[in-house]
Amino acid sequence: MSLDRETLAAFTHLARTFAQKDVRSMVGQETRDGDLSLLPALLEKAEDAGLMASPSPDHPGYDYGVWGRACLTEGSTASILILEEMARECAGVALCLHAAGLGALALEEPLFKRPAWVLFPREERLSRGFLEGKVSLQQGSFSVFAPPGWDGLVAFYPSPEGWQIHVASRDEVHSEPLTPRTGLVAADIFQVELPLDGSKGAREYPKGLFHRHLLGLTAIAVGNALGAVNAAREYAAQRYQGGATIGNHDAVRRLLGRATACAEAVRGQLHLVVQEEGSDALVSAMALAVRGLEGCWRATSDALQVLGGYGYMEDYRLEKRLRDAMALRCIPPFSRDLLLMLGEME
Repeated sequence: MSLDRETLAAFTHLARTFAQKDVRSMVGQETRDGDLSLLPALLEKAEDAGLMASPSPDHPGYDYGVWGRACLTEGSTASILILEEMARECAGVALCLHAAGLGALALEEPLFKRPAWVLFPREERLSRGFLEGKVSLQQGSFSVFAPPGWDGLVAFYPSPEGWQIHVASRDEVHSEPLTPRTGLVAADIFQVELPLDGSKGAREYPKGLFHRHLLGLTAIAVGNALGAVNAAREYAAQRYQGGATIGNHDAVRRLLGRATACAEAVRGQLHLVVQEEGSDALVSAMALAVRGLEGCWRATSDALQVLGGYGYMEDYRLEKRLRDAMALRCIPPFSRDLLLMLGEME
């Protein structure tokens, strides 16, 4: 059963209001990526508003936060809409909600009927991390998520047998901050070292979790690109050159048109894939992630070009959006891995 339009509109309005008021006030500071000292309080507020999921039934977002339990029965549309709205203001904040939600969902009993672990080579170092035990990211070939309110993390790992999963408590891991960073700075990354434990058996990575991970990354890329297009439109409507605003020049209009076409095409495809069910849904999500992340990066780049050289200045935040779009393409599973998986399917 899927949510009705009125309910989805309410989720969208809540996320948009939060993003435009709270996230924008954090990002719109003088520093390169905004005032990140405000981020912990911002995420606390997102938790209280029910936008962030949690493994705790007493948490406001347990059911309807991003990847809350309701997505298992009522579909992914609400989570996708929230991520899009958040990413219109800051892709890093959206990624915090995405990572926390997947980590919480991974602990759901229907997904794991027993503790699930994957064996890592000894001393293998994974790029991934978490923010004060609430969120986490991914880089390299690994994805690690830290559920809110849970003293541990969940790691996803590609192997010859398929995607595997490892659930670890905080006292089992060693982590160090990973710096310097280029994009998605609002989602902290740590270097995480997981132990080898031969007493635990590997378990296949749940396809439903993998599916939602791909959809979430695409939604964040779409929101970031649409935010870039809107910012470029506002600039074009205010910047004068040759006696008219640059938005009246054909070259600028073509750039805006191409950026809009790319972003809206990916968004339309995303919402169609969200409605799919069965084995084909995962194939569609994988194909969409390959093309969608690239398309949204190009849309963001075109939006930046509307500003000319000013687009690369920190004042207008378009360079931040381009950095975030580039960093999103570096979150596993990489396009090359997805292409290999698609090529092996019958």
